[in-house]
Amino acid sequence: MSAFAINLVAVVGIFIWASWCVIYHGVKDGLVGKLLFACVAISALAIIIHSLTGHYEARPFITMNVCIAMVGVRHVFINLHKQYCDKLRKQNHEKHL
Repeated sequence: MSAFAINLVAVVGIFIWASWCVIYHGVKDGLVGKLLFACVAISALAIIIHSLTGHYEARPFITMNVCIAMVGVRHVFINLHKQYCDKLRKQNHEKHL
């Protein structure tokens, strides 16, 4: 299997994953999360189209990588925020007992 085929399969997987996150109601990421996943899906689709038509440019790859990085940073921030809020709730609950 060539590097081109491996890359194409990986990008198709990313496109399916990001599209699923946008469409599926069980993924509760809010508006910002849905927009970031939509950017990832659109960038992946651009890479797929450019790869299949022979216009192999770096710009869609950079856009997709930046979008995936933004999704990752948002995920870390949301998790840290949830942990902080849970800790505060636990402290407030202990104070009231």
